[in-house]
Amino acid sequence: MEIHVLDTSAILHSALDFPDSEDVKYLITNSVLREIRDENIKAVVRAAVRDKRIRVEGPGKEAIKKVLEKAKDTGDIQSLSGTDADVIALALEKNGTLVSDDYAIQNVATALGINYERIAQEGIKKKLTWIYVCAGCGRKYPVMKRRCDVCGLGLRKVVER
Repeated sequence: MEIHVLDTSAILHSALDFPDSEDVKYLITNSVLREIRDENIKAVVRAAVRDKRIRVEGPGKEAIKKVLEKAKDTGDIQSLSGTDADVIALALEKNGTLVSDDYAIQNVATALGINYERIAQEGIKKKLTWIYVCAGCGRKYPVMKRRCDVCGLGLRKVVER
């Protein structure tokens, strides 16, 4: 059985067709359900949950911890929401395919060896590692800070080369 873990963008950009199938199982997290603001879409998703075409599950703490550690390594930690971390962690736990148009989610998923599919946008071409560089002196930081420790200027996010 193939498992697809859907993030919010996957639901919002999909045809909202979740067929009842023995071959594919669709999973979302409670946080994905909470992010859906459109009442019509939310009603369709709730009906799919009620009809058991979508299951709502939550990831374990260990999987979330692995996701956050990997997001720090790739430099995506500040781009990921709690919901993003949840869906990546659930895909990791279930050995499922993550369905998302979010580049940070795709990047962290790739770094963790999780397969992903996209819906509306082109996916990432390769895994990236982000760092933060001072606009003044060029000092590099692994995580975002408000100001450079050396010269006090702001930092910008760049791909590590």
